[in-house]
Amino acid sequence: MRWCMMRKIVLCMVVICCLPFTSAQAAAKIDLAIDGVIVPTERTEENNTPFYLEARPQMRSNSVFVPVRVVSEILGGDVSWENPNINIKYEDLTINLTVGSRTAYRGEQKITLPAAPYVRGGYTYVPIRFVAEAFDCDVEWQAKKNLVNIKIRPWVFDDYDISGAVWLENMTGYSMTYELNSPYFAQRFYQIILAGLGDEVVAPTDFGDLMAEQFADDTYNTTHYRLDKTILFMADEYNYVFAMRYYYLDRGQTEHKSLICINNKWYTLKPNLINDLITWFQVTETARLDGYKEYKALN
Repeated sequence: MRWCMMRKIVLCMVVICCLPFTSAQAAAKIDLAIDGVIVPTERTEENNTPFYLEARPQMRSNSVFVPVRVVSEILGGDVSWENPNINIKYEDLTINLTVGSRTAYRGEQKITLPAAPYVRGGYTYVPIRFVAEAFDCDVEWQAKKNLVNIKIRPWVFDDYDISGAVWLENMTGYSMTYELNSPYFAQRFYQIILAGLGDEVVAPTDFGDLMAEQFADDTYNTTHYRLDKTILFMADEYNYVFAMRYYYLDRGQTEHKSLICINNKWYTLKPNLINDLITWFQVTETARLDGYKEYKALN
């Protein structure tokens, strides 16, 4: 009896081992991260930025492939498509890939890929390591998390390497501080700010971080701009290269309800600029820093 029971158990184990894996078992979901921030796998009402994936990364021949849109809209490459050829330009570099072919070119350099680009589900997939490293980014595969993380090279601004950004939210009597150790997000913030600037204007005569209630009665009727948000573009942990400071009209009458100061130059701003910055900041899910930290200007 005991032998028969053992025989049944062994037979059941053999049958189970011989069953084919389901697609979910055969291929675990792969996440993509930029500077440690995981790219969302869907567009949401809160995230109206291009920082999301239309389709998840896929593994083929031990290489991670991503939709080519990741290269254009997230990494910032200029992609042109002439079936079956994929041409990607980034700054002074051009890389060429062909759907169905393992032969690729980085400039004039011929490279054999582990697997060929392909089309699946209406998306064209390219090997992310080859593309990212061609852009001088570092790529790390975290097997335990099924995560591929692209570490963006420092962004050069005025001969400084920008390593990240600090977001300061000026509250009554204190500031909330968030650090983004990411050249990618620092450059994104800067691009959004440039796109959202209006006209350059004369600096206001009265501005700072005090609220109207803190002023004496004899100065209450003067026009005052209150500092609300600051973004510091960092060279390292404690030193910043330049800052963007956003002020809103705290009291008084003027045609400009808010202004931005960058390197002592003042600008009006387009209506959606601050909302666009906040939306991009929210996708980072950066935690608030505990305690006070002092940052110094290099210029």
